[in-house]
Order: sequence, then C-alpha cells, then structure tokens
Amino acid sequence: MPPRRFSGHRSYGLKRQNHATVYFAQGVDGGNIKIGCTAVHVEERLEQLQNGSPVILQVIAMTDGGERMERGVHARFAHLRAHGEWFRPAPELLEFIEAFRIEPIRVIEAA
Repeated sequence: MPPRRFSGHRSYGLKRQNHATVYFAQGVDGGNIKIGCTAVHVEERLEQLQNGSPVILQVIAMTDGGERMERGVHARFAHLRAHGEWFRPAPELLEFIEAFRIEPIRVIEAA
C-alpha cells in the first residue's frame, strides 16, 4: 500500500495530541455526518475512518473538546441520528457546524 498524505491541513506525524478534538466528517459528495472525538491527530483518525468507508470522506469542521463535548453534541442532535455517531445533515446541524468549519481535510493516496 502506498503511503498517504493529507490535503487541506498539515500533518505533524505524532500519534497523540495534548488535547482531544471533536470533529465532523462527511463524504465529499455529502450525506450523513460523523460527529466524533479523537485524542490522535484528526488526519490519523480520518485515515482510520477512510479504511472502512466505501465513500471518500473529509473532515469539514473541528474544534477543541473532549468526550463530554462530543456527548453534548450527540444529545443536542439525537433526533437526527442515522446510525451510531452518524447524523443526517439537516439545516440545524449544518448551521451548528458552520462555527467550526475548516478547509476540508482528505486522505490522498501518494503517487
């Protein structure tokens, strides 16, 4: 398997961060949004998610925060839950995410 690189964000090559990150991931063509939390760099978490996904994923938003914040966001949007940590992209969720939006981060196969 060729090495991977990331678009849209610098990868630091470290396994763990000093803080947790709450992230929002979605397929590049839209669809449900994963609301997750990671203590590793978001690029590494995205690569883990990508390995199990049939669609190309990207992180569309992220913010400092731990499991408590993640649980709060899950509770706030529980009525939009599609499956597990995946939520339907209703306008109210998209509006919430807008405050944390970043340049999308994607996993790209190296040439």
